[in-house]
Amino acid sequence: MSQEQTKKYILNIVTGVMVFGVVVSGYFVFRGKQAVTPSVGTTPTNEASLAGSAAETITIGADMEHTVNDIQELKNSIESSVTVFNLPAFKNLRDFSTTIPSEPVGRKNPFLPTDWSLKIKAVQDASRKQGGSTQSYSAGSLFSK
Repeated sequence: MSQEQTKKYILNIVTGVMVFGVVVSGYFVFRGKQAVTPSVGTTPTNEASLAGSAAETITIGADMEHTVNDIQELKNSIESSVTVFNLPAFKNLRDFSTTIPSEPVGRKNPFLPTDWSLKIKAVQDASRKQGGSTQSYSAGSLFSK
């Protein structure tokens, strides 16, 4: 099985378990308690109350059995999803991450002007001193000297 298929399989199992849990909890929430109400004018006899208790005990037992079965199914599905970690495809996974080398960041004093800006300023000052000639310099001509 490929890695994508394995991921989809696990996702389907988890989704199924969650939907099943929502359905079961919704059943218990919306079912509510079913109270036995005697009809007007009659008094419940001892046998009727015993029969009601027996019926309630049977339904509680059935609910408990259903819950135990649900837990067993959940345990089995978890055990089957854990087997993914024993597959050769999972064991053959490699870490292809690379470390980023540390590099020096910035300058010691970022507020000092850079060398190239000092050269440009010197050329501009020199051109102003020569009599205000309007000579333009390109960056290539500044650094070729």
